Amino acid sequence: MKTCAYCGRASSDQATHCHECGTELAEPAPAQPSPPRDWAWLRYPLAYTGVLFLVGLLYLLSFGPVLRYTGTVIATGPTTTPVVAAGSSTTATGVAVVNKVVRYPRAVMVFYSPALSLAYGPYRGSLAGLYHRYIQWWNEPPPRK
Repeated sequence: MKTCAYCGRASSDQATHCHECGTELAEPAPAQPSPPRDWAWLRYPLAYTGVLFLVGLLYLLSFGPVLRYTGTVIATGPTTTPVVAAGSSTTATGVAVVNKVVRYPRAVMVFYSPALSLAYGPYRGSLAGLYHRYIQWWNEPPPRK
């Protein structure tokens, strides 16, 4: 059955005009599937974002080896710090702390200043703390044989 778009009366399938108002009955258009979505526009922004992420990751990961192999140790030495127990006037045995002064080339410090502030800055969030431990891992002396 065909339905008139103007008056809404149902007519037979063979009818070409509505019996009530005389309006021509149009054939219903076959349902066409929607065209597939075009995601090509997203390809380049994702590629640029991926490249920037990898460059940033390599920048941060290269800071550890650069610190290890470009630094010159100027002075090292243990210092003893006296420990005073809370509420006591007596000094206990001192704690040995190794001070190490290292000088790096100026270009390294300028180029890696963002990574330096992340590794040794005042904030110790989950990623900054993880990055600090990574830098400390590179600064550890090699094991002696």
